[in-house]
Amino acid sequence: MTIAEALRLTRNESGKSQEYMALELGVTRRTIANWESGVSEPTVSQAIHWFKLVDKNPIPFLLQS
Repeated sequence: MTIAEALRLTRNESGKSQEYMALELGVTRRTIANWESGVSEPTVSQAIHWFKLVDKNPIPFLLQS
C-alpha cells in the first residue's frame, strides 16, 4: 500500500472530509487531494499528525510505504 492509498483509506474510514484534514493540518484542500492521489507526499510530521487525526497508529502505514 502506498502512502497515498493509506491516507485516502484512513480518511474515508474515519468519515472526515478533505476540507477538515486541510484545516487541521494547516494546508489547502488541494494539497490533501495531491497527497491522496500521489502527486506529492506529506512530511513525516504531517503524516503522523494525519494518522492521529483519524485515530490510527501511524507506524504500520509508514513502514509499508
